[in-house]
Amino acid sequence: MNHIIPAIIPESFQMLEAALSTVRGFGREAQIDVVDGAFVPARSWPFTEGDVSDLARLSPAFILEADLMVEAPEDAIPGFSRFGVRKMVVHAESVRDWDRIREQRAKLGFSLGLSILNDSPLSLLLDRVSHIDYVQLMGIKTIGVQGEPFDERVLERICAVRAQHPDLMISVDGSVNETTLPKLIEAGADRFVVGSAIFDAPNPAEAYGRLTRIEVL
Repeated sequence: MNHIIPAIIPESFQMLEAALSTVRGFGREAQIDVVDGAFVPARSWPFTEGDVSDLARLSPAFILEADLMVEAPEDAIPGFSRFGVRKMVVHAESVRDWDRIREQRAKLGFSLGLSILNDSPLSLLLDRVSHIDYVQLMGIKTIGVQGEPFDERVLERICAVRAQHPDLMISVDGSVNETTLPKLIEAGADRFVVGSAIFDAPNPAEAYGRLTRIEVL
C-alpha cells in the first residue's frame, strides 16, 4: 500500500479544520502547507489570519506535518512543535541557520524532512542527509500553489538520491496523481504528498483509496 499524505494550503484556520475533518474519515496524517508571501509569493494561514496556537484545538491523535515554505523556517519551528506538529519540512534555499535547525530537531523531537527546488543542486540535500529523517523532492517547478504541471526532472532526481542512499525515505510533493504516481514509484520514491488529486475529487476518500493501491505499470 502506498504511503499517501493529503496536503492542504489553508487560507484560514476554518479551511484547515474542514480539510482535516475530511481526511479524518480515511487517514491519520496530513501535511499543512505554510507559505509566508516572502519565500514564495502566496500566503496561507497563519500568515493570512489567526495564529499557530489555533492548532491546539485540533485532535492530538492526528499526525500533522508542516511544510514550511517560509523565510528562516528555524524561527517558525518552535511554535508549530509546541502546538502538536510532529513532522517538519524545511526548504534548503530558505534556511538561514542550519545548526539551529539541527539543535531544534534534537531538543524538540520532531521528524525533519529537507526539500529543495528542482533548479537547485542535489548536493544541498545530500550534504545534510545524516542530520535529517527524510527528503522531499518536488514534482513541480513552482512551489506554494496546488495544481501545477508535473516536472519530469523529479524522476531523475529520485533515482540519483536512491542510488546513493538506498534506505533513505524519499517523499514527493506536487502533481502527485493517478497518472504520475506509477512513475514516481518506479523511480524509487516511497512517500507521496497529494493535494488537489484528493481534495478536488468528487469523493476524496475514494480518490485516496485508489492512490494507495496504484502499482507500477
